[in-house]
Parts: sequence; C-alpha cells; structure tokens
Amino acid sequence: MVFPESQVHVIPFYNETLHNYVTTYRCDSCWLDGLDETRERIELTESNSEVELAAEFFKRHAVFIHEYLRGDPPEQVKPALLHIIQLLRSGGLKLSIGDTKRLNI
Repeated sequence: MVFPESQVHVIPFYNETLHNYVTTYRCDSCWLDGLDETRERIELTESNSEVELAAEFFKRHAVFIHEYLRGDPPEQVKPALLHIIQLLRSGGLKLSIGDTKRLNI
C-alpha cells in the first residue's frame, strides 16, 4: 500500500538479523503496536549495548540524548529513551522520513 507522507509514522524497531534498531515506516493502524514493542524491549533489556544502539538510532534522526552523549551509564540513558518513545506515542515528537542511510554492519 502507498500512503501520503503525512500518514507515515517513523519509529525505531529492533531488527533481529542486524542486531540493531532500524528505521521503520508504519501506517496509522500498526505504528502504535510497533512502538509499544520497542518500548517494552528497551524497558526489559539488561544489555548496555542495546541501550546504546537505541540512543544511536535517535542520534541518526537528530534527536540527541544528552545523558548518552555525556557518557552517562545506561541506567540513566534508559529513562531518557523511554521518555522519547512516549513523546513519539503522544505526537509530541515526530521523526521525519528524510534521507535514509545504510547501517554499517
């Protein structure tokens, strides 16, 4: 299906093959479920590297998490990530489609 850009939601989603958070484009009917999966994954992770990967995802979208950039421990970065996820969910933040970049794997 093709949707106008105004109806596309850009969200982070963990890709098991790449072992990284990737940009996904979701429609109005499925984006909240995808975002909830991402939130739950971040909430439950005990992996420091996964917290860093999530922070890097947002950095690629020009959303800078100061706790991450300062080098704060993951347990201080995680609440900031969850706050950004909540902002996406509430519409307080919308990631733009913009240019895509290939992940270096």
